[in-house]
Amino acid sequence: MSWGSVTTSDTLDLTGSFQDFLVSSVTYEETLNPGERAHVQLEYDPQASPTEHLEWAIFATPDGTSYDATPLHVGSVDKDLAAPNAISLIVEGVFGFKVAGRLVDPDGTDGGDDTASAVLRVRKDGVNL
Repeated sequence: MSWGSVTTSDTLDLTGSFQDFLVSSVTYEETLNPGERAHVQLEYDPQASPTEHLEWAIFATPDGTSYDATPLHVGSVDKDLAAPNAISLIVEGVFGFKVAGRLVDPDGTDGGDDTASAVLRVRKDGVNL
């Protein structure tokens, strides 16, 4: 099998609360076939002198409707790296997932004072066991 095409989200204007990434103004939700993986890339574009990091979270679902309250994966994109900055990871072993992002202060407290945006890109590998 070969990698599928890339799905790119709408630009997300970040706040201090988790917000789902959207595609055509609808929450982007992805399902995976058994054995299939998704290459997920998050690109963070902060303001000129950022004070906050991008915190991202991947929420899993067993059925496409009920999402876990606790994220499957959580991570951040550092504010001090050259903008825009991106991080990639592989998601596998779940029926489906969605991705959310927010701004946080370096000490981990809620952010939202900066002006920043982020974009999500997802590409599935097309494997089906």
